[in-house]
Amino acid sequence: MPKAGRFRCAFALAVLLVTALLVPVLLIPACAPKPPPQTAASSPAAPAPASAAAAVSPSATPSAVPTDEEPVRAISRGTKREPARYIVRNPHGQIMYDVLSSTVVYDRATDGTAVATFTTPHITFEAADGRTVIADSPKAVAHDRDKSVVMIGGVHAKTSDNKILTCTTLTYDEPHAQIQCVGSVVLTDTKTNQTATGETLLTDPGFEHVTLSGSR
Repeated sequence: MPKAGRFRCAFALAVLLVTALLVPVLLIPACAPKPPPQTAASSPAAPAPASAAAAVSPSATPSAVPTDEEPVRAISRGTKREPARYIVRNPHGQIMYDVLSSTVVYDRATDGTAVATFTTPHITFEAADGRTVIADSPKAVAHDRDKSVVMIGGVHAKTSDNKILTCTTLTYDEPHAQIQCVGSVVLTDTKTNQTATGETLLTDPGFEHVTLSGSR
């Protein structure tokens, strides 16, 4: 091939090569420069979400302290060595009954009265002369207003002079210092081996005056 022909071919090849390199660059859009980051002083404050505003509002925050109108519950748990204890005294300071139990749940009603619920209570009732009645039941409830206590679920009791008493429910009336037993009442004197049965029994804690009615 003559020199002129070779020159024209080389020139054409160079033009094609430059065109191939420049066309993609011309087709790519120019990249816009990124704006400088805004500082805290220059950036506008974003509005707080409604939930965040409510969280810091004093009116939206509930009070953590219960008022006198709210019921209150407290639980005292004992152990086998140190059971939970609840003692009731008369106005003269003498112990009327002493409760040992595995658990005591204290509730205060809206009227200000208090109620104590015992699990597996072991209650000692004391007479003025020192005689006692020791009673056990699955559950008992004591009322602060009149200082009474009700043992329920089946009661087994024993007096200090070895009388055995069983019944369905036992109620101690503190103002009158009386014990009332209701339901399948059985009273046994272990000294004389005599047994009396009935539906209701009324006695003082010393078992000095006993009234049994509704003989079975």
